[in-house]
Amino acid sequence: MTTTTQTWWLSFCDPDRPTGEQFLGVVIVDVTEADVVAATPSVTARRAQFGLPPFAPDAWELWMAAAVRLTHYWACNPGGEVASLRIDDAPEFPARDAQLPRNRLLTKPELDALELV
Repeated sequence: MTTTTQTWWLSFCDPDRPTGEQFLGVVIVDVTEADVVAATPSVTARRAQFGLPPFAPDAWELWMAAAVRLTHYWACNPGGEVASLRIDDAPEFPARDAQLPRNRLLTKPELDALELV
C-alpha cells in the first residue's frame, strides 16, 4: 500500500500587530494520510458543535487541518491567522523540494535567502 503525502505551505500573520510586524512566518509541512486520520476526530467534533456535517474523508480541508495540527506538534505555530496552500502539486515544486526546510518557522530573511518570496 502506498501512503499519500502532501506538502503544505502555511503562512502566519497577526492583523492586530502594527503595520510591518504582521507577518509571523511560514511553516512547510509534509502531511500523510495518517496525519489526516489523526486530525479527523477533532475536526468532526468541532463541526458538530456548529451543526455542520463531517467532511468527506478525502476533503482538502482535512489535509489543511492536519497541516496546522502538525505545526502545533512541531512547536512551530506562532499563532495568529493562517493561510494555506498545497505546494507539492505545483509545476516548479519537484525542483525546489530539497531546499525547503520542514517543520520549523521560517522568517522573512530565510524566505528571501531561499528565494521563496
